[in-house]
Amino acid sequence: APDVAKLREQLKLAATDDDTLSRIELLRRILDTEPGDAASHQLLVELWLKIADYDMAESALKAWPDAPAGFAALARSEILLKRDKDVAGAIRVLREYLATAPKDAAAWTALADALLTTDDAKGQLEALDALIALQPDSKRLIQRAQAKFRLGDYTGAIADAKAAQALSPDSDFVKSNIPQFERLAEALQMLPPLDAAIQKDPKDFAKLIERSWWRRYGGMNAQSLADADAALAVVPDSLMARIARERVRYMLDEVKAEDVLRDELIDVRKAHFLTAAQTIAASELAAATAATSAETGSSRDP
Repeated sequence: APDVAKLREQLKLAATDDDTLSRIELLRRILDTEPGDAASHQLLVELWLKIADYDMAESALKAWPDAPAGFAALARSEILLKRDKDVAGAIRVLREYLATAPKDAAAWTALADALLTTDDAKGQLEALDALIALQPDSKRLIQRAQAKFRLGDYTGAIADAKAAQALSPDSDFVKSNIPQFERLAEALQMLPPLDAAIQKDPKDFAKLIERSWWRRYGGMNAQSLADADAALAVVPDSLMARIARERVRYMLDEVKAEDVLRDELIDVRKAHFLTAAQTIAASELAAATAATSAETGSSRDP
């Protein structure tokens, strides 16, 4: 029989040298003699995962039927994600485990990360809620703010962003994401009077264009597009409305810059499309006023 004590000494030396393949071979030899060594089983699975040999990791995990449920769930989910590209399967494995161990922060972390690769904002929010309750973290707060934003909880998104900033004011990740929520907060302050004006007169071209701009500024691109479309319906050949519409379609990845009309005034890559339309703004708004007050509702840009 192999001298297990000697094998363990060799294992320490291989770890010092960061010789992963030697460590794997030594662990396999140790487990041939001591199959009940849980620490060696776990390390063997971890090393196979480290070198991205997911077939061998799966085999090593199967050879350890007594593996802790949490470790097994994390390993299986990683294999599903990285070898099989089965995000749904990984999410299912983690959720099944977490139903029995709701305080396992490592599993919630893995679940949140898996969900963040999907469009499931509700699932992201649920996982991030649980994870933040266990381990408050500025990055996770920003991620939850983004999930809340996608779900339309704008005040909740801003609150999470502020909490992240308070928790880690020097974090580069936080600093790079805070401007999004500062713009959102500014836009939300500007929208109520515009909402009231448009509710009173749904064909108020000037207010529709202004609200479209503020909504886009705040990142609410789908709503911004709806306002641009409504403005275009009021004045069908309005260049300003066309600029507003194409700008937000560009932001929504519905159109490429090169596919937009070649007119220099319609350059969706410009930071502020209203600046490009300043030369026509006064005449268009006057035309819109005439259009909405006339019985025919007909008006053309000068």
